[in-house]
Amino acid sequence: WPGGLAPLGYGDLHILTAIDYGGDDLNKYITAYFRKSFDVMDIEDITSLTLNLLRDDGAVVYLNGVEVARSNLPEGEILYDTVSIYGVSEPEETTFLPFSIDSSLLVEGDNLLAVEVHQLSADSSDLGMDLELIGSRPAETEPPSEEEEPEEEITEFPFIRVEVLPDYIPMLPEPCAPIYNQE
Repeated sequence: WPGGLAPLGYGDLHILTAIDYGGDDLNKYITAYFRKSFDVMDIEDITSLTLNLLRDDGAVVYLNGVEVARSNLPEGEILYDTVSIYGVSEPEETTFLPFSIDSSLLVEGDNLLAVEVHQLSADSSDLGMDLELIGSRPAETEPPSEEEEPEEEITEFPFIRVEVLPDYIPMLPEPCAPIYNQE
């Protein structure tokens, strides 16, 4: 799979990696799908999770199969042909929206983050997506004894960015692009 830096999408100058929209400027895919598995250790120490989402036009984000964020999409079931509520333009299309995520949704080891981005119409001029997931752990309250080695303090995960599949097939949820850790 080809990779690239986020933001992903098409039609805007801030997009770093262009994705395919189907080849017809007047009949683009309504939805693009992305996903990434990532490892988390010592989940019991994570006290909070924050998801920062940039989307143009609408998006739904899932952590381990559970919806954790929805922006600019209607209530209820979201299908491959669901359109966003309204079209997004500057400055909203380059603004990260914060969402608090229940850290108990993480599992020890392999986790999956999935995003679907929906357009207002098939002739939309642009699509964009970027996100970061930040997990907080408490700082050590007692200094380690001289005999113990100090543990590394972890306060947040690295930014999460997205790789792109060569072809986006909006009818199936599986053709998704993985998100990779950008350090």
